[in-house]
Amino acid sequence: MNRITKIFSDLSDEELIQAVSEIKEDEVSGIVRSGGMVRKLIIEWNNITGENNTIHMTGVHVGIFREAAFRFLEKSYEKI
Repeated sequence: MNRITKIFSDLSDEELIQAVSEIKEDEVSGIVRSGGMVRKLIIEWNNITGENNTIHMTGVHVGIFREAAFRFLEKSYEKI
């Protein structure tokens, strides 16, 4: 695991759900809310890379969705 993927794997289930919810809700305006979980993750990504680049927002969205998909799929298999 690298420092970027660790940002997402370290999220609690509640934080991950919050991030996915923010992405859905912010889709209407197209603006990432100030002070939200997604904004926090974008800032963490920027701090790791030393860059402030808007492409990191897309990377954060992909990271959130990837972590959610893998984590919740694994939990659904545990119930079987």
